[in-house]
Amino acid sequence: MKTTFPFPDSSSNQRLYALDAGDYARHFAPEAPLPASRAFLPQEGQTLDSQEREVEQLAISIGLASLEVFMGRRPCQHLKNWTSVPCYRRIERQVKKTHQILADASAHFPQLTLTNKPKPRLRPRRIIVQKASDQAYEISLLVSDNYRTRALALRAEKMRKQWKITALEIA
Repeated sequence: MKTTFPFPDSSSNQRLYALDAGDYARHFAPEAPLPASRAFLPQEGQTLDSQEREVEQLAISIGLASLEVFMGRRPCQHLKNWTSVPCYRRIERQVKKTHQILADASAHFPQLTLTNKPKPRLRPRRIIVQKASDQAYEISLLVSDNYRTRALALRAEKMRKQWKITALEIA
């Protein structure tokens, strides 16, 4: 299992590093002190393969888009081509239920709806990609928007030569 994470460095501020999750936990976890040497950083050849990179990019795109759907910034139909039919129907039901609950809450408590509040920008913070089988990956994604951090769990499977999200959970 590999994980990618931003490692602020004076020479490359926006670079993501890919490491084995065990190495990350031992050397770069927030509880662990930062090692004096950077010998544990991956070398040039230690990156995600093309299939893992493709799944990682899909998970980031669909994860951010699904949160935007739940926030009401994007229609649910944007997820239709990238998710399986059962997954899409489940997301659609959850979105309707969420929007109904929010509409009921704003009707009873109008002071909770702040229209002048700026829309926060969603940013992926960490992604972990794990190969479940030759045709499936399981992904966990942390997304932050300056107010909250949300965790998403996704399952990507190859269907007719295209990766699709078959399961999506938001915490």
